[in-house]
Amino acid sequence: TIFPRLNFRLAATLGAITFIYDILGVYVIGFIIVLVSGLGFLPPEVLVVPSALTANAPNLMILGLGDVIFGGVFLFTATRYGIGRTAFWAYCVAIMAAYAIAIVTHYPVPAMICIVPIMLGSTWLEARLKGVNIVLNP
Repeated sequence: TIFPRLNFRLAATLGAITFIYDILGVYVIGFIIVLVSGLGFLPPEVLVVPSALTANAPNLMILGLGDVIFGGVFLFTATRYGIGRTAFWAYCVAIMAAYAIAIVTHYPVPAMICIVPIMLGSTWLEARLKGVNIVLNP
């Protein structure tokens, strides 16, 4: 297996840590915004998405590497428990929700604000409905 010791509890902990990091980095301290705007160019570890849906939105929106990595790691974890399809669609919905919030508020929104709760909540609910104990199983 690719991640032999990765379980749901560890993935949830990693998600919570990156969730807090993104909130602190954007809203409290603001170092992520200062870093990106101060460099004058985008760091190589981000995906750039044009925001051409509205005229008032910023020109570009950024999807950080952590947003992609957490989604992938959690998708691998969910696949071990047979709920990978739910995790994939939850990730897609979370990315679209973060994009929509950024367009409506005209402010950079950490994607982890949507990714972590939507992915954890939907996969936990799916596992409960299937009777799989994803918290205690290795």
